[in-house]
Amino acid sequence: MVVNYQSIFQHCAAAFLLFWGGGLIAQETLQVVTQNYQESIPFGLGTEVSIEGEKADVYLSSWDRNQVAVYLDLSSAHQDRRVAEQDLERMQHTMIQEGSKIIVRNYISKPEGGERPESMLKAKYTIILPANCPVNLSNFFGSADVRDLQNAVVINSEFCQLDLLNLRGQISISTRFGDINGRQIAGNVQIFSNRSNINLSEIQGVVNIKSRYGRIELDAQPENLDLAIDAVRTDIVFNEPPVGYYSFLLRTQNGEIITPKEMNFQVRQLSADTQEALYNPGTTESEVKIHTTFGNIVIGPPLSN
Repeated sequence: MVVNYQSIFQHCAAAFLLFWGGGLIAQETLQVVTQNYQESIPFGLGTEVSIEGEKADVYLSSWDRNQVAVYLDLSSAHQDRRVAEQDLERMQHTMIQEGSKIIVRNYISKPEGGERPESMLKAKYTIILPANCPVNLSNFFGSADVRDLQNAVVINSEFCQLDLLNLRGQISISTRFGDINGRQIAGNVQIFSNRSNINLSEIQGVVNIKSRYGRIELDAQPENLDLAIDAVRTDIVFNEPPVGYYSFLLRTQNGEIITPKEMNFQVRQLSADTQEALYNPGTTESEVKIHTTFGNIVIGPPLSN
């Protein structure tokens, strides 16, 4: 069953116009129009959820029911109420099931020859589904908070901040102009980032990261980890690795490698612009390989045993 209701309210926006001559401050009022929907679809084994968001904030989590529940709030804000209402009608959305795939989508309709919306448009999703449900999420110009999933997760985003918590399984992330904050990530993880920063902690499994123009910071835990980073114009910081837990192969071109004295890295200059550092305690299967061009690599200081 679909619930569709609309509420209109006003609030004072923090928009002020300052006229230099008389020092007069004029206050404008934004008209905000909203629409709210909710729907649920039964979940069966093999079902996948695909989410396609535009100007959307997405919260995605799990529960112990065999249902996929979607709560959607659409909003439009403009000084002119009629304009806000008209633009809200251009915020289209669908939730359909095609075979084993549930497709959740919102988009801004663009009539041929029509003008772009004048209002500030936003979609807010709360999606709750079984932890073992595979998820494919695309989102542009918004944010995503994804947590407590235990199957395949695929994320493709632009201009979208990603917050990830407690994900396990086959995880693939591609982001452009959007930072990634992740904690308790485990499995087979692939990350490609372009002009984005990455901050990860409590990661384990096989993790491959390709980064262009950004910064990567990792807070190490004594976890089984096979980590490979290939980066360009990216600084990489590996904080407080436990002594003797990881082996390291580090290499930078046109950058610098900084390592703690306690770990006794073997550092050598391969060429005028290339430096390499090795550390192998001989007691671990956890391996970290980092290569960056026009970027620095910083390890430590380490945790004591």
